[in-house]
Amino acid sequence: MKINFFRNLLPVVVVAFAFFGAASSASISSDTSLAMNEQGWYHLSPTQPCVKSTQCNEQGTIVCTVNNVPGAQQLFRKLGVKSCEFTLYKPIPQ
Repeated sequence: MKINFFRNLLPVVVVAFAFFGAASSASISSDTSLAMNEQGWYHLSPTQPCVKSTQCNEQGTIVCTVNNVPGAQQLFRKLGVKSCEFTLYKPIPQ
């Protein structure tokens, strides 16, 4: 009788541990709301290579500009030597 009780209870305990372990690890890894800052680039002309500038972020609402000056030239992510096309935004203060 005692063996049957443990034989039936063991799978329930294993499933409970698996469920709570998965739930706790998912909440740890789901904090992706803060993206890391990255180098912002701009190009003076399509034939010249991209020029390095201010740190920017891929998330946000305010477009990242040279030295974060409003109205200055917009910054992008560098995709190739002469390719700066992905829009970046001002870093989010932490």
